[in-house]
Amino acid sequence: MSVKHGLCGCALGIHSYSSGIHHIRIRVDNGNPVLGIHSRNIPLMPDDYCWGTYSNSPSTYGWLKDRGRVLNGKWDSYELKQLLSNMKKNSHFYTITLDCDKHRLSMINEDTKEQEEMEVDIDHAPFPWCLYIGLPKSTARISLL
Repeated sequence: MSVKHGLCGCALGIHSYSSGIHHIRIRVDNGNPVLGIHSRNIPLMPDDYCWGTYSNSPSTYGWLKDRGRVLNGKWDSYELKQLLSNMKKNSHFYTITLDCDKHRLSMINEDTKEQEEMEVDIDHAPFPWCLYIGLPKSTARISLL
């Protein structure tokens, strides 16, 4: 993958997920990242019409604060619960659960106990999956726990 200078960034996890249930804990100290998954074998593509974000790449699924969900690289604006509403505050903890067997992705805000869930279309996001973190142009600080 090549990343263009001056655009948004992203990070992909080193682990691949194809079966079973997996939990990933994340601490967000600063910024508004996209948190989710991406199909390991589909290349990421920057969207030049959206500040170079990689979150619009096909096979990307996840959540962005106050914007809704990302489903196969497309924004699905819907009213979120309070799941991601506190991302501007420091040190919030989230658990992403990948249920490969049921093709589902969920996220829990550990502070509020709110949970959101989505189905992943494996025709668009075939296995293996990997963790995807979309990083905005502004400063973001994220830790995997």
